[in-house]
Amino acid sequence: MASFKGKLAMMYSFIFLLSKVKDINPWTKGNVLNSMLSRANEDLKLKML
Repeated sequence: MASFKGKLAMMYSFIFLLSKVKDINPWTKGNVLNSMLSRANEDLKLKML
C-alpha cells in the first residue's frame, strides 16, 4: 500500500510540475496525464483482484 501511495504522490507532483511548465502544449499535457491516470487505474484494478 505504501508503494501505491508513493506512486500517487509522484504522479501528483509530476502533474504539478507539468502545470508549472507553460512551454508544453496542452495536448502533450493531456496525453501524459491520461497515460499516468490509466496506469494508476490499472494498479488499482490489480489491487482489487
